[in-house]
Amino acid sequence: MGEFARCAAIASAALERWPQASVHFLLSRHAPYIARVPFPVTLLPSSATFHSAEVIDLMRAWHPDVVIFDNAGRSAQLRSARRLGARIVFISSRRRQRRRAFRLSWMRLIDEHWIAYPRLIAGELGLVERAKLKLLRRPVVRAKLWVQCAIAGTPRLPDERAVDAQLDHDIHPAPPPEGTEPILIGR
Repeated sequence: MGEFARCAAIASAALERWPQASVHFLLSRHAPYIARVPFPVTLLPSSATFHSAEVIDLMRAWHPDVVIFDNAGRSAQLRSARRLGARIVFISSRRRQRRRAFRLSWMRLIDEHWIAYPRLIAGELGLVERAKLKLLRRPVVRAKLWVQCAIAGTPRLPDERAVDAQLDHDIHPAPPPEGTEPILIGR
């Protein structure tokens, strides 16, 4: 599943679960699927990764509760989302993107890190990644089974202990911050 398809599935599930939510996509105007996007879209000259000023301006105008970065993003974009009070979800499906999200500066910004592919493809958390999680106690790391349930919009997401037991004993999510609201609710 590609980044857009995954985010579209998550957005659809969020709207089904929380009908009052608002969803907005930032896409390259050259993306071949633009005509079929069922959500409000801001078109950019190329990937949102290369247009931080526009991304930050849109976040300032929209004041999202949650911002999802799927395999991409810039530090300035994450910092802006944090300053606006948005919860930040980073989805990784490859080791390189996961390494990016495990930089200490990003770990302090990201609330949840969703690993979209199974351990065989995405690789296991390494010793350094586990040590950083233990040190910072953030972000919450969720494995493939949880992400699939979020996309499918199942009424009750699996218990994190069950995810650990069934899918990946090496992922130990940190507890969510105090007063955490349900994720994926927009204004």
